[in-house]
Amino acid sequence: MKAPISRELVYLSLWENPETRIARLVEVTGLPYAYVHRLIRRIEERGAIVNISGHVRLIDKRTLLHIWAEDKRRILTIVRPFRIELLPYSVRDAVLFSGTAGMWVLGKTATPAGGILYIKESDLEDVIKARNPEGYPFLLYFYSDLFFKWTVERRGFKLPSPGLLLADILAQGEYSRHFEELCDMLVG
Repeated sequence: MKAPISRELVYLSLWENPETRIARLVEVTGLPYAYVHRLIRRIEERGAIVNISGHVRLIDKRTLLHIWAEDKRRILTIVRPFRIELLPYSVRDAVLFSGTAGMWVLGKTATPAGGILYIKESDLEDVIKARNPEGYPFLLYFYSDLFFKWTVERRGFKLPSPGLLLADILAQGEYSRHFEELCDMLVG
């Protein structure tokens, strides 16, 4: 099952384009104008952005991350991931490592076990071929191609946008104590 990611598309677009227009967010995400406008008002009420006549400016990335993580928790409880055992090096070209797996890539945890892997449906067959019962357990989610547009490479592994990675870490909750340190490292 694909994740219900409409809000996440807007959060990611705001994260990557901190000064934009609502019309541009609609264009990038492919979502209806009324939906994006309502979500922008909701985010503005929480103090993460300023919206002046359709011109949107992100003013508080940490607040946006907390809003994003709240929605992400819901997504992670609603959508059942595909659980698979893999060796990280065998799939590093086909997936984005996030959550605990992303923290492992950044050297913050000893193991990537239980981490999130984002995948395009077109790469599923390759990932299934790489299945290894001696590998680490991962949670595999199918995600929109837009999430693969903004990636970061570290140690030969692909990570999602720092915003998505941090929202996943907060949503998974296991390593929230590292959030401030990672936020400073990835966001500044």
